[in-house]
Amino acid sequence: MENSNTVSIPFTKGITFTKGITEQSKEQVTTFQSMIGSLTYLLTGTRPDLAYTISFLTQFSSCPTEEDIKAAKHVFRYVNRT
Repeated sequence: MENSNTVSIPFTKGITFTKGITEQSKEQVTTFQSMIGSLTYLLTGTRPDLAYTISFLTQFSSCPTEEDIKAAKHVFRYVNRT
């Protein structure tokens, strides 16, 4: 993500998510939860502008879909810009 294109907003307006209904691989779930954990650590005391976005994404941490992972990567691209 270090050399990725940056974005100017942490969350795309109007995007909708659904909870995954199929069993995800344990690696995919662990990767998503690790991403959310890193963002939460960043949020603590330093980045209150990310509070809504991160709290929204944590709702999908038990069964993330590809869209959820893309959204988390979008937040990392925003952090890279700011």
